Amino acid sequence: MKKTGKTFVLGLLCMSILLLAACGGDKTQSGGGDTAGGDGGSSKVQVGMSFHSMQNDVFVFSEEYLTQFGKEADPQVAFEFVVADEDVSKQTADVNDLISKKPNVIAICPQDSRAVESSIKAAHGAGLPVVVFNRPVNPDVAEQPDCFVGIDSTDQGYAAAKEVFEMMKADGVTDIQVVAISGLLTDENSVNRSNGLAAAAQEYGATIVADIPCDWDPELAAANLPAALQANPQVNCVFVSSDGMLPGVESALADANRWVPNGQEGHMYIASCDCFSTGMEMLEEGYVDSDALFDIVTQCKRTIEVINTLAAGGTVEPEILVEAPVFTRDNMNDEAMKALLWQ
Repeated sequence: MKKTGKTFVLGLLCMSILLLAACGGDKTQSGGGDTAGGDGGSSKVQVGMSFHSMQNDVFVFSEEYLTQFGKEADPQVAFEFVVADEDVSKQTADVNDLISKKPNVIAICPQDSRAVESSIKAAHGAGLPVVVFNRPVNPDVAEQPDCFVGIDSTDQGYAAAKEVFEMMKADGVTDIQVVAISGLLTDENSVNRSNGLAAAAQEYGATIVADIPCDWDPELAAANLPAALQANPQVNCVFVSSDGMLPGVESALADANRWVPNGQEGHMYIASCDCFSTGMEMLEEGYVDSDALFDIVTQCKRTIEVINTLAAGGTVEPEILVEAPVFTRDNMNDEAMKALLWQ
């Protein structure tokens, strides 16, 4: 009988250990539900995020910074990233698949600023908050995200253009004639930069002779800019919506004998946006005159803050816009400015 009693006690002890082990496992969330752990601990916030593309360094670095800042956050934020390869239908299907996995938050960098509405509706219908990152939703869309976090692209276009117009005035140019090389008409960042350019042009009395949509494609910029230059030989400034199209602008201006550094006869003033490495090199060499920063570091930090607030059931501002400075040859080597660059 004593042996049997010991065996019974030992069995109870083993069962207790197994139950404790089962209850003390990983707290990582695989779907919705509570995100905060007790006693000062915390569980990971799960985010399903759809990027429209990874064809651009902005989005490659954005993924890296979101991952980094997510790991540093409390609670931590863990991402499942998917990429739509610039296909609107694929992005819609991708987001639906992410929704089915029941994360805490859905995040979208949209291919189309209007078509994304169906994905926002689907996420909201499933009870999930939505953060739109980097590329804003068209303001006329009825179903808006809980928050948009991105650059103030209207200010970006305005600031880059204003800086160049000031230079031109200082150099004695009295009649400013501009060709704009814009991006994708379904990307509000491109639309907003053109609006910013228009505001600066009105302020400085500049004339925009053409605004050429080039789908963020340098080859289209190279193909379409020559006709505008031929039709408007008085043009003395080119506004480029993103540094990614500068190689195409260089090709077209070189063919027209207008790819000339500042300070030499025939220079075409150039204002650009984003501060990619290509743009910064051309700025240093004298071909580009101003370049407005696309501050993805701050955008990513703010996005993580917004995600954690929404996952905890809090409220956020519907729009968080990041303003950033303009780089010129006069300030590009300042340590404080260089510290802002992300490439």
